[in-house]
Amino acid sequence: MFCLPPSAMKSPLLLALPFLAAALPASAITRTWDDGGADDNFNNPANWNPTGAPADGDDLVFPASTAASTVNNNLTGRTFGSLTIQKGITIAGNGFTLTGGLTASGSGVVRSEVNIDANITLGADQTFTCTTGSLVFGGNVAFGARTLTVSSGRTVTFQGLTGSSTAGSRLIKTGTGVLRLDTSAIFVTNQPFTLSTGTLDVDGFLQTPLTMTGGTLTGEGSVGSGLDASGGDIVPDAADLSVSGATTLRGNVHLRVTLLGASNESQLSCGGAVTIQDQATLEVLTSAYPPVRGDVFQLLQKSP
Repeated sequence: MFCLPPSAMKSPLLLALPFLAAALPASAITRTWDDGGADDNFNNPANWNPTGAPADGDDLVFPASTAASTVNNNLTGRTFGSLTIQKGITIAGNGFTLTGGLTASGSGVVRSEVNIDANITLGADQTFTCTTGSLVFGGNVAFGARTLTVSSGRTVTFQGLTGSSTAGSRLIKTGTGVLRLDTSAIFVTNQPFTLSTGTLDVDGFLQTPLTMTGGTLTGEGSVGSGLDASGGDIVPDAADLSVSGATTLRGNVHLRVTLLGASNESQLSCGGAVTIQDQATLEVLTSAYPPVRGDVFQLLQKSP
């Protein structure tokens, strides 16, 4: 029987350890913006505490003490963990991937607007939270196969959304706040969306099977893939709210339309079959225009 001497057994392990350590990635850390640099760029190490430009996986914090009104992500190809924003600032520059969610809150955001103008790619299922002020995504948010939960007691606006029916993108709303799809926002998926609380304001295009059990559906955009409403309020804007596919109004849902002038009204325009049953009610609001004899209004339109 042949045995290696102890020195021969130890040497390969000792030699391998430095290479093993070199192969391991550096641990992600939390970096807090401190305005220490001469510019407002992400790649300036002096802008961060601890000093150093953000690396992949780092969690980024912009505290209420942030002096800059706009910060610029001039790094490329980065994947960040989470974003915590406690001041009304704009994040501009290059797009990035996010895996740990985003939170806009704190005293510095109470009456302010947080703007994310850089494009975001979702790298994992996550939650965007807004508890004070408002949050506006001016860039595009690309979902892929991910699920995004928007949890808000305030207003969160998306000006760009990219969903995929093939990948199964999913958007979830929680909280009493407003989730708004701006006129340029287009979100397409085969995954269902349920509105139970707060407000869904569709001024763009939301193509998803929409179930409504509470809250308020409003806007002047288009809802695709049908609407099944058994609770809450449907309040079309002046330019009307359109629904493609079958529309069912039942249970305790209220359709509230506003008279805007002679033969001029907000309306719900339906592109598929319309079913009205149970206790569904229609409420006509006349505060903007008291009708007179001879006026004719169309409150719910069934398109061919």
